[in-house]
Amino acid sequence: MIKQATLIIGILLSWVVCAQAQTPRIDLFEAGNAGFRMSADTVATHHDLNALIELEQVTSKGLSNNKVIAQQQVSERLNSALRKRIITASEPHIVAHRLQIKFIPAVVIDRRYVYYGRDVNKALELWRSFHAQS
Repeated sequence: MIKQATLIIGILLSWVVCAQAQTPRIDLFEAGNAGFRMSADTVATHHDLNALIELEQVTSKGLSNNKVIAQQQVSERLNSALRKRIITASEPHIVAHRLQIKFIPAVVIDRRYVYYGRDVNKALELWRSFHAQS
């Protein structure tokens, strides 16, 4: 009985590992939201690298020409919800830097394999082909 349970657990674990290997993590990096070509059932995390620039424009809009007053205005603005939005908008830049993304748009599979372009299906096809050979 114990051997059967161990065998069943082993089979289930190998099935879970295979299922996870079949479904890689996909991250999409671009400036803006022009879109990527991918199947409807593909799950991916989108990282917009323009969001930080847009927030910088919002933060600097209407600042005084007087340096002291402008610094005070920026301080007040950063003490609001805008600070959280800036932190959130910075995260894609940090991830792109960590993953050594050199160009955009880019498709990153499993935080390891980079495909430059917008065709997620092609990136997955190359990734699967690479893994089938190894």
